[in-house]
Amino acid sequence: MRHFTSFYCERCGQLRRFTKRGLETYRHMLGTIVTCGLWAIPWWFLRRREDERPWRCCMCNARQIPTEEPPHARVRREQHKSGPVPPIAPRREPRG
Repeated sequence: MRHFTSFYCERCGQLRRFTKRGLETYRHMLGTIVTCGLWAIPWWFLRRREDERPWRCCMCNARQIPTEEPPHARVRREQHKSGPVPPIAPRREPRG
């Protein structure tokens, strides 16, 4: 089973489609029912390992943690958090 999503790829520099291998939930659920709940323990560990797998870009195959914004936007936002926000210039009304 594959999971798909799209977010900003740092290597490509564009919004791209990413993929990640996942577990087949129905097979694991059936195994848990057949074994009277014993399979739930290994399934839990498999789910934890699946969550730690990185996403891969479909174009360049780069591993990445999901981000929805380009790095330059993130830097600007972090700068505002660390220091005072620059004042906004007052609007001038047109004379007429």
